[in-house]
Amino acid sequence: MITKVIILAGGKGTRYGGKKQFAMLQGKQLWQHIYEKVAPFVPKEHIVVVGIDVESGSTRNRSVQHGLAYFQDGDRAMIFDAARPMVTQAQVTSLLEIEVPSATFAIPVVDTLVKTDGTPVNRSEYWRVQTPQAFDFKMLWNAIKDDRYALATDETQVMFDEYGIRPMLLEGGDNLMKVTYPNDLLVLENILTRMSE
Repeated sequence: MITKVIILAGGKGTRYGGKKQFAMLQGKQLWQHIYEKVAPFVPKEHIVVVGIDVESGSTRNRSVQHGLAYFQDGDRAMIFDAARPMVTQAQVTSLLEIEVPSATFAIPVVDTLVKTDGTPVNRSEYWRVQTPQAFDFKMLWNAIKDDRYALATDETQVMFDEYGIRPMLLEGGDNLMKVTYPNDLLVLENILTRMSE
């Protein structure tokens, strides 16, 4: 089975105040942390960094489209976000071993949830989707190559809307938190320190 890896390192980083994918964390840019975790398991010719190796798109979905177009074919597509640089090698290998059309890391919601009108909802029914994610390459490419889902914020949503496929949920963790604001880097530094102890 041939797996192609797409690392999303594009985007303007509006809330961050700059291109966070190039922010430094312990001497490396965020995207480099992911590359180094993936490289032992996937040949380098099967890894593309969108925003560096190929041009990024105007939306996340279009950036994924550019990454898939770079390869054109494959059996599996794994998608990583540079903004979630602390993926572990164990998480990478667990995702590589799963052969389902759609899989993602996620964590249960622990906060109380309400709708915009204040109506409470049952939080036990909700999980927060994280990355990395893995998909059947051909199915995902067929679904997004013509811009039908250009505004989608997540490819598990694309697979559900196109094929009715629900993702397999793998329990993630706080190491997969997303860097959104500059202070998030301090949180990651603390996580790295704990992981190395």
